[in-house]
Amino acid sequence: VEISQEKLCKLLDKSEPTIRKCLSSLEKVGLIQRDKSGYQKCHKIYVGKTVSTVTLGEYFKKISCEIEVN
Repeated sequence: VEISQEKLCKLLDKSEPTIRKCLSSLEKVGLIQRDKSGYQKCHKIYVGKTVSTVTLGEYFKKISCEIEVN
């Protein structure tokens, strides 16, 4: 997947800091890997194996709730 954080913000109706935290969380647990494409270009996001089926929107909602609670 090649998408900018700005587009993810608009698509999921979340703030940029929330998107950054969620992407970092996904990367830390090994669900995605990000590679920078170049200067001022968006990351390429490689999706790894998943344990359960959940939409990206559902995951970001869950993570944003956990972040707000913590």
